[in-house]
Amino acid sequence: MNDAISILLLTVIALTGLSIKAQDYDLGIGVRYGKAVGLSAKYFFQPEKAVEGILHEYKGGYLVKGLLEVQKPFHSNTLSITSLSWYWGIGGHAGYWSNSTQIANQNESFATAGVNGIFGLEYLFIGAPFAISADIMPFWSSNENYRESASSLDLGVTIKYVID
Repeated sequence: MNDAISILLLTVIALTGLSIKAQDYDLGIGVRYGKAVGLSAKYFFQPEKAVEGILHEYKGGYLVKGLLEVQKPFHSNTLSITSLSWYWGIGGHAGYWSNSTQIANQNESFATAGVNGIFGLEYLFIGAPFAISADIMPFWSSNENYRESASSLDLGVTIKYVID
């Protein structure tokens, strides 16, 4: 599924001809497609620093992630896209499952907490209030049931509506 989204994203960028500009918004709210589908919100509190929150359902429970990110314009002599931005950051997650039968074949509740990293690229379309990003989010979780049910690498694509 991630390959299809990446191909679609590149095709849309190539065919639309919309200009793009790096991180020229204050707040973006949208949907992240990765290991699980979830809601995402990203707020820039300084020109190149943002906080991002992600809330998603995972196998019958809920997980919330919070990340502190640095986002900078991507400059390259070989690319004509000068306003592409890249970002990286670190944060954490916490989650709770009231019935973990889907994860560990048990009838009990469990909680998890852990550390997340993130590294990605983002396009902001000028003329349309949308941003699209693709990222890699490695993580470590305190709960063995969650670690065993989810790999420690989450690849995702986020589509956000941006507000200046």
